[in-house]
Amino acid sequence: MPRSAISTSVKIQVLTEAGYRCAVPTCRNILALDLHHIVEVADGGPNEASNLLALCPTCHALYTRGTISKDAIRAWKLM
Repeated sequence: MPRSAISTSVKIQVLTEAGYRCAVPTCRNILALDLHHIVEVADGGPNEASNLLALCPTCHALYTRGTISKDAIRAWKLM
């Protein structure tokens, strides 16, 4: 499935939800943020606010490497 652009309104919604900070409670970085798909695009995850979480590049990389679990990502989304 080709990756499509996330709309500006969805980006603003996710960043506002996260307070324009990394969603990892022990990080809270504000310098740069990625929008992480909770359900990956390759697995059919949509570009909707309910499927996106703001993460700094470091925390995003930690998730990709398996240091941060999927369960933690889902819990932080609920916060």
